[in-house]
Amino acid sequence: PWDEAPYEDSVERTEQGELELSAFISQWALMTLLDPAQSLAYLIYLGYTGDAATAFRVTRKRSLDVKKKHTDRRVFQCFVFGPKNAGKSALLSSFVG
Repeated sequence: PWDEAPYEDSVERTEQGELELSAFISQWALMTLLDPAQSLAYLIYLGYTGDAATAFRVTRKRSLDVKKKHTDRRVFQCFVFGPKNAGKSALLSSFVG
């Protein structure tokens, strides 16, 4: 399901076009953020036998995170704007590792 937008270029691949474990986990987290129902369906298809209600961890409201200046979130959605050659891709690449 990850060969098309918005997933196709969301993580780095090996020279053979494969995903390393960290990239797979990142891509799975992105899919869960964007389409939790589809993510749960794939999880069950892959053999998850636990309670569907406990398959995902729901975090508190972002406003509380801001107020407490702390978050337990693992996935963030952000938009990067800037002129050509400003270093947008370099900034994002620095987070990938």
